[in-house]
Amino acid sequence: KFKKMLGEETVESIFNNLLTQIKAKGIIHSFRRQAIDTVPIVAAAALPSTTCLIYQTINRVCKSVSEELLAEILKETELTTEKLENYSKAHPLFGSEQDDRIKAFQKAARMGFMVLDTANKNQLNSESISLLREILQDNIQPTGKDGYAQKQTPHAKKSLVDQDVGVGHKTKEKTVFGYKAGISVIREGIITAYEVTSMSHRDDEHLVPILKKQKKNDVKCEEADVDSAFGFIQNYVSAEGEGVILHAPLRNFDPEKLSVYDFKYDKEKQELTCTNNVTVKGRYSGALSFEFPLRLCRVCPKADTCPLAPSKVATLNKNYETVREAIKRQREDKELDKQNRENGIKNFKRLVVENVFAFLEKLGIKVTPAFSLKMTKVHVGIIATLSNMIKTVRLLKKQNQIKMVSALPV
Repeated sequence: KFKKMLGEETVESIFNNLLTQIKAKGIIHSFRRQAIDTVPIVAAAALPSTTCLIYQTINRVCKSVSEELLAEILKETELTTEKLENYSKAHPLFGSEQDDRIKAFQKAARMGFMVLDTANKNQLNSESISLLREILQDNIQPTGKDGYAQKQTPHAKKSLVDQDVGVGHKTKEKTVFGYKAGISVIREGIITAYEVTSMSHRDDEHLVPILKKQKKNDVKCEEADVDSAFGFIQNYVSAEGEGVILHAPLRNFDPEKLSVYDFKYDKEKQELTCTNNVTVKGRYSGALSFEFPLRLCRVCPKADTCPLAPSKVATLNKNYETVREAIKRQREDKELDKQNRENGIKNFKRLVVENVFAFLEKLGIKVTPAFSLKMTKVHVGIIATLSNMIKTVRLLKKQNQIKMVSALPV
């Protein structure tokens, strides 16, 4: 109840005001370079199967219509209210064989479309009908006569209890049903901004909102350290647009190998020159696609290190200058990390993020008690604020200890 009374905007305002006070204390050395990463948050709601979800929605429709229409729906689908209640709990699927689960899913999909047809025939429009239509459209793909397959749609509804929650990958193998919080952190462990979305959103979708919130709070970074999930070319462009240098491993790029972006590009002549000094013009007017002659490539003395595909066609991104800078920066960062490891210095992003995220986990950020995105934002905001309060007290205590020691007579 207290969290509902506070609300999302009030919690964010408290977080921002505390950040202003922290700045005023002068314990922050610099906001220039910050680390940005995301943390998965497990939902309070359970993840139903698609079969169960369809029956739950049909059940909700049946409870919202007149007795006359309910009788028509039950007659068309050959269901009963008792069966609907049972199917909504998914009990028939527990321990079922794969073929039985497929049959149950096919039947549920067929029932869902039959209910929808009945509603359309009776010109019935309601919130529950719209919800059923959305769930069927986002999760079901008709494959032929009375045949259906499951469909993966970004940000599709997966629960009636929490209609904002989603499914997303934490790793290639592990999926999470819940939410995702993007967080920016400075070296001292203070959180400068946070953004919460459904787990179905990509990590890099948090980048621009976080940078904008940093700017709003006057704690904007000049450089941001992120992982490979942020390493899409568009993110470098977006960061540049916000006046931020992005330190991220470029996707599908090995810094130890040559890239087509290591070739010399002449914008005026629209020519690309490889490392063996073979120059070719763009394949089409204004295009950034270049085809190198196979006859020369076959006898090239640098063929072993050539980054070209077997087709010998090189295509540059329209933001090729940004990509070149990103590659150059990635190579420099890799070399710097190597030197730091040799000198026993830990990676800035890994050190800051791992410490702060481990602390946030102790505070309970990784499981939301809420059943909506709005209230999960409140949950994350309260924990981020609490984390900053504790970190600030520790920093002030350390600062006072240093002053006391320096004031002692020698």
